[in-house]
Amino acid sequence: FLTEQRLFTLPVESAVVIGDGFACMATLLLATGFAKRVFLVNLTKTLIVDLVYFEKWARTTKAMQFAVATDKPGLVQAARSGFDLVGLQASNQNLISALKAKVVINIASMQEMNQEIIARYFKGMRAMKSIPAPYFYCCNRLEKKLPDGKLIRFVDYPWSPSDKVLTDEPCPWHQKFYTLRPPFYHPYNGVHWHRLVQLNPGGSLQRTEK
Repeated sequence: FLTEQRLFTLPVESAVVIGDGFACMATLLLATGFAKRVFLVNLTKTLIVDLVYFEKWARTTKAMQFAVATDKPGLVQAARSGFDLVGLQASNQNLISALKAKVVINIASMQEMNQEIIARYFKGMRAMKSIPAPYFYCCNRLEKKLPDGKLIRFVDYPWSPSDKVLTDEPCPWHQKFYTLRPPFYHPYNGVHWHRLVQLNPGGSLQRTEK
């Protein structure tokens, strides 16, 4: 998609994936040559699973290495050392503001966060050192009620009227989930929306109803 839009030259130097499953997106970005390096942010236990599966893939293809950064010096060192994948625990998500990533991707995990955590990620992305500002691809359910009863809505994310919107529509590829039993594919309980924007570093909050 990004290639078709010709937004920038591939491969990008760095990309960030916020919330992955079995390192699927991180691996895809590296395997296709989309990105030279991926920074993967996830909850600690899930991050361990991501790294285990990434290592399994790396061993069967070509020698790729990963590291885990827990502070800014470690993050800088990991980037300079040429690691292909750098893991960040979600508790250290504030470190993403020190990155110079061209693209940030989040698929179906912000809908699991409360609004305060989502706001922290947006603040970190807008503070990135990237020039020009990073592109953010976000695909999440339009609304979802968390176990504590709070309703998380896509339109309530900290979007800004000064963000450059390139795509904003129901996601054509993420409306169903699969199981091992027939009929195999089932519709999600709620519409998934996707939006591709170029974030404005100084953008202010705006709500846009769907």
